[in-house]
Amino acid sequence: MDTIVTIHMFGEVYKFKAEAGVADAKEVADFLMEELGRVEKDLGPQAKTVTKTAKLLLATMNIANTYFNLKRQHMETVSELTKRSDALLLALEAVPDTPPPIKE
Repeated sequence: MDTIVTIHMFGEVYKFKAEAGVADAKEVADFLMEELGRVEKDLGPQAKTVTKTAKLLLATMNIANTYFNLKRQHMETVSELTKRSDALLLALEAVPDTPPPIKE
């Protein structure tokens, strides 16, 4: 069953149908609204003269910037984990298969 997500923005109501299984559609819409609120707060008194489209574009650019920063951090983390796991694998491969004899 599809989910209907409702967004109240600029005094208007927008409804979107989210695919079944998209559990976080409401969370995504809320995130957009939070970012839009931050943009309007950052604009201060100037927010009244900035168009709706410009505000949405600023919010979208901020979200995209966050996404690309997280993507870069993720790639760096994967790279670091790959290096560490390769080093660990090499160390494990250097361990002899048979334990040393026990001296009596």
